[in-house]
Amino acid sequence: MTRSPGSFRISFSSPKEWVEGRSPVMENHSLTYRKSVLDNGLRVITVEMPHLHSVEISLYVKAGTRFETEANNGISHFLEHMLFRGTKNMPNSYQLHKRFESLGGDINAVTGVEDTCYWLSLHPRYFARGVALFSELFLSPRFADMDTEKQIILEEILNETNERGEDIDIDNLSSKMLWPDSSLGFPTLGSRENVLRFTEQEVRSFFETHYTASNMVLCIAGKIGHEQALSLASRYFSALPRGQEIQITPQKSCQQAARVLFKKNSGSQANVQVCFRAVSYNSPDYYAILLLQRIMDYGNSSRLQWNIRERQGLVYDISASVSSFHDTGTFDIDFSVAPGKISRVVQEVLRQIKNLTTELVSQEEFSRARRRCILEFDFSLDNVAKMADRFGWNELYRQGESLEAERKKIEQVTREQIFRLCREHFVNSGLNIVVVGQYSKEEEVRVNALAREFSP
Repeated sequence: MTRSPGSFRISFSSPKEWVEGRSPVMENHSLTYRKSVLDNGLRVITVEMPHLHSVEISLYVKAGTRFETEANNGISHFLEHMLFRGTKNMPNSYQLHKRFESLGGDINAVTGVEDTCYWLSLHPRYFARGVALFSELFLSPRFADMDTEKQIILEEILNETNERGEDIDIDNLSSKMLWPDSSLGFPTLGSRENVLRFTEQEVRSFFETHYTASNMVLCIAGKIGHEQALSLASRYFSALPRGQEIQITPQKSCQQAARVLFKKNSGSQANVQVCFRAVSYNSPDYYAILLLQRIMDYGNSSRLQWNIRERQGLVYDISASVSSFHDTGTFDIDFSVAPGKISRVVQEVLRQIKNLTTELVSQEEFSRARRRCILEFDFSLDNVAKMADRFGWNELYRQGESLEAERKKIEQVTREQIFRLCREHFVNSGLNIVVVGQYSKEEEVRVNALAREFSP
């Protein structure tokens, strides 16, 4: 399973005062979350949600395309698949999935740019058994049936290619155009050639480097207690080696002007992505760009939905999203449209972007977006998966903050900050446009001219 680079996380983090060896407590209504650190360095986060009737066990690992080379691109995703191929006590994938599914839930994983996440959903009565089984994936993987798994991933790669074997995944193409000389531009699945070439020794070596306690966070959310969860984590995960913490090498942009890429593919519509370089999740403007995303696309009264879909009827599907990484990010607008309307919709999207650089967002529009953003945070307090993702992933990469501190940051964003953010990032040298589908030469010429002439 892969996560689209167009996705993003709205994050509540762990308390700022957390330090190794302490188990501080933060409470919000019926939600309590704590952190402890095992002797091997594994961080254990619990989110106690006693009003619910489910449990989510998640493990976050510093393993993703960012840590790959051109020669081993795709190995993070391949390794993710291989861990489901059996363990010492569950010798094949059938036995493994049968055991997990008997706990009343589901086990899955996702590979991203900077992390791989594994999660198990289960009934609270099987919590202890679930932790024990979950730990086996990371303590005693067999790496069996590699040839079979390679065939599965080759089929997965076909989902992202056309009949000529060319990559037509719009996120892959966009990432490669944004970061042509960086692992940030690598496709999650890797190439067919790499997948076929992977050996067990190579996969095990990557596993032994990245799947260590210092590069992992275990987060457990739902109807559980911290002391029980910590006891189980200590019992079943203490055997993980500490390992060497993986560091991130910062990337720099060398883009000087707008870029446009057209890729032919069959279909009745063209898929289009209009992308601007933006901010990382460590930026002071991170919360401002989250609010901007809601101003542009959060309900049919938002700017993209109202102006391009509802008012003009140009598209059925259009969306805005934020991708944020350790040192960079993007603001993306995606839509599908009939081939003859590509340039017209691109023009309308760029008009909406330019409006943000010429005048402040109205107070009413700004307040509505901020209110919905804060309410969305509250809604997520009833979702074990979102709580595990927030607290677990944040502990892996971001500086911890209390829930109230993060809420306060949202409330402190101003219209002027959003205006400045748009002026700084919605520029010609940050614009990238990708079109995948059927198109005429005339449409290609018009889109290239729109990109070339764009300026705030």
